[in-house]
Amino acid sequence: MPPVAVVSKKSIPDKKAGKPAVRQVRVKPLITSQTSDPAPSEKKELQSIHALLDKMASDATSKADAAGKIAARRWMGKSASQIYSEFCEETSFTALTKIHKADFRLKRVIWAFTCVFMTAMLALQITWLFQKYFRWPVELSIEVNAVPVLQFPSVTICNINPLKKDNMWMGPFQEKSAVFTLGKDDMIYDDYKNDLMNEMTENSRDGNVSDNEISSLMQKNDFNKWNVLRNNTEMAEDFYRSMDDSHVAILAYSDVAANMSGEELRTYGHQSEDMIISCTWQGMACSPDNFTYVRNNMYGNCYTFNAFDNGQDPLAMNYPGPLMGLTLELNIEQGQYVPALAQDAGVKIVIHERGTYPIPEDAGLSLPPGMKTSIGLDKTEYKRLPPPHADCGTSGQGVVDMYARDFGTAYTKETCLKSCIQAALLEQCACATSIFYVPPGEKVCSMSGNDSTCVSTVTEAVVESCNGRCPTPCDDTVYSLITSMSQWPSENYEDYLDCKISKTSSYFMDKEQRQDSDTTLLKVDVFYTRLMLKKVEQKKAYESENLISDIGGQLGLWLGLSAITFGELIDLCVSLARAVLDKFCDRKLHEEEKQGSESDIA
Repeated sequence: MPPVAVVSKKSIPDKKAGKPAVRQVRVKPLITSQTSDPAPSEKKELQSIHALLDKMASDATSKADAAGKIAARRWMGKSASQIYSEFCEETSFTALTKIHKADFRLKRVIWAFTCVFMTAMLALQITWLFQKYFRWPVELSIEVNAVPVLQFPSVTICNINPLKKDNMWMGPFQEKSAVFTLGKDDMIYDDYKNDLMNEMTENSRDGNVSDNEISSLMQKNDFNKWNVLRNNTEMAEDFYRSMDDSHVAILAYSDVAANMSGEELRTYGHQSEDMIISCTWQGMACSPDNFTYVRNNMYGNCYTFNAFDNGQDPLAMNYPGPLMGLTLELNIEQGQYVPALAQDAGVKIVIHERGTYPIPEDAGLSLPPGMKTSIGLDKTEYKRLPPPHADCGTSGQGVVDMYARDFGTAYTKETCLKSCIQAALLEQCACATSIFYVPPGEKVCSMSGNDSTCVSTVTEAVVESCNGRCPTPCDDTVYSLITSMSQWPSENYEDYLDCKISKTSSYFMDKEQRQDSDTTLLKVDVFYTRLMLKKVEQKKAYESENLISDIGGQLGLWLGLSAITFGELIDLCVSLARAVLDKFCDRKLHEEEKQGSESDIA
């Protein structure tokens, strides 16, 4: 009889997992005393039995391991409620701890209500903080510092009279010569006088009335042109539609000047060689060659000292006072004045930052003849913030600065505004106004007719829009002027001055023909009163770090929270997510185990 394997079975209960007993199978070969080898058929049958028993043992071991893992996970894992309870006991979020540890329900309700109220107040405070942040508040920082050196500004001078009287009958100005001649007629006076003359003529016996009689009657009636205008509606309509003769003359000049090149226009005005008698810079002599020509459609020829494009380094002062500044003695040539173009006599002077375009009609200071004018300067630098905190910029919004483009000057709000209006006129009226810079080749608008109406309408319509499109420069320099005057020349200096200027040009050689110094000569000093630089800077009053700090303060005030608390909340969320995930995985393993058991039974 062949040897037979003895199989013993033993059930071992699973105490940890509480599962049914796992069946272990032990196979023990039966030892026989026979020494002969088994038959081949018996040997094959024995191998099949061993293979079956090994497979059964392997399946039992894998199921036991899985069951052990499930039991271990259940024993080590925590439920979501347990995790939350431990968090409430250990967290720095005091309100949650108070709610969790409350002894009775009313106390828990009170703490819960308090927590909700504090959270609402926190939300309100944080809303206010964000509103404050997005208002982009700005604060001003003002500093006044003593400096060893101050850069000197550019100084531009223009004769108030743009056209010499001798040149009024020459070239393109000849056509406008009638406009440059002022008439002595007065609409209101002449109409009143004519009405009075007609009335007196009808009442006189011989029909003749002299001018003296009319004048005597007008004085007797206490004539006043404004009373006449107020009582005569028809005359008032004509009066208010009329334009001043001087204004018409200036527009006529600018109309002609705008159609001329700079070199051609220069020949009709006052020359720097005739206008500048003497020039000194810090006590050292200078000349008209140190001045750069600048054209202007209102004042003709202008000349700039310390211009940005003169090929020289910028000038600077290291000592205050008039002795270390610029001193000019000027001849305004009042005998060459055109009455309609210059009702006052003198020079326009503009103190402006080097590199900017001078606009004497807007920012010019008038200097009278027969006087010495001292102009003391104080320098202020402005630094402004761009949007959204402020509205500064380095260029116009969709505006081409014609002055910067054609002259190479720096951006300013004034030149941008004029360029914006001029561009609108070129687009809508197909012409340009002569009171602003007119680009070469563009048509100049007429002073009357449709052009004049279009210019007035378009300018009024776009001026507000252009003002918004031309921001204030982010970096700007402003010079405050302190002026004082004294009579010049003095009586004892006048003889020396006459001798001095008689050797400057042929114009002054004939003392009998030249005008008195008090009507045609003037002197000006330009200097820093002190070497002090004032800086006005816009700064952000409420930045991101301020917002974060204030939010942290509000969190601590209302709920006692800190950055550590947020770390604890994150850890709570991660623990809860892990607990939910473990629960899901356990459920899936249970289903797999259940399916395996059912398959074994089957």
